[in-house]
Amino acid sequence: MGDGGITNTVWELLFGTGVIQGIQERLPTSVIDFIGLTTHLGDGTLLVGIAVSLYWLRHDRRSEYAYVIAVGLGALALVAGLKALFVHPRPPEGVWLANEANYGFPSAHALGTTVVFGLLAHISRVGTRTQRYVFAATLVGLVSLSRVVLGVHYPGDVLGGIVIGLAYLAVVLRYTEGRPMAAFAIALGLAVLMAAIAPNEYTTATLGGSLGALIGWSLARESSDSPPVVTIAAVLVAAVPISLGARELVSAAGPLVEVAGFGFVVIVTVLVPAIATAVERATGFGYRLGRFGRIEQLRS
Repeated sequence: MGDGGITNTVWELLFGTGVIQGIQERLPTSVIDFIGLTTHLGDGTLLVGIAVSLYWLRHDRRSEYAYVIAVGLGALALVAGLKALFVHPRPPEGVWLANEANYGFPSAHALGTTVVFGLLAHISRVGTRTQRYVFAATLVGLVSLSRVVLGVHYPGDVLGGIVIGLAYLAVVLRYTEGRPMAAFAIALGLAVLMAAIAPNEYTTATLGGSLGALIGWSLARESSDSPPVVTIAAVLVAAVPISLGARELVSAAGPLVEVAGFGFVVIVTVLVPAIATAVERATGFGYRLGRFGRIEQLRS
């Protein structure tokens, strides 16, 4: 087989439907259903929710989890821009077992889980580092496999997402050394670059989010208070509808105002612990997360 034949074979394995169909035909329905559930481990909403929840509740490690948010925002900006640049289509709908939109390369699920789970494994204090990396790699592998089994990504899409995610994570760790402000600055720089060369709704969202996070963290980073859990919930009940409503109102006013809308939502998100702490101090009553996850009542 000549060089051309080898190249064609490799391309077909990476970006053909043969691997997808072969896996789908050989796996029982019950296994495919289980794999379909594991794909949600890579949903952007879940990854953001994990990082933000840890940031809100772990006051003793807030800077570390702010760093996770910053690195995650950079990954969002990167994948949003790369999808728009490569404009590589997903597999044909005939092999889909789930509905998806947008372009295929690189896989956002593969890239996002690589970055977020990889970084959490790096900073966690549970078990040994090897154990944490193996666990993170297992989650990334399951999510990446699920995208191929569901027929919404070619194998090359998920491999590309993993490689790009690892490269991005290595560069950020090397040059930011765990400093959230530096990571937020990199995220904003990536968002600006991607919005400039591949403007679309996703790059606009990451630009606003990165700018808002940088501003929010610059205001909140000196706070180390433990936020009251119940008060956080009350702040969210009030703040989330207001901030999301404001973003929706400005989203129709043009890209620049839409960036401001996304930025406002993220500023509020980053400031939630500070707001909750201020409310608790004013009222003298609340609950906060204590040792071993216990809820402790506060009284003035």
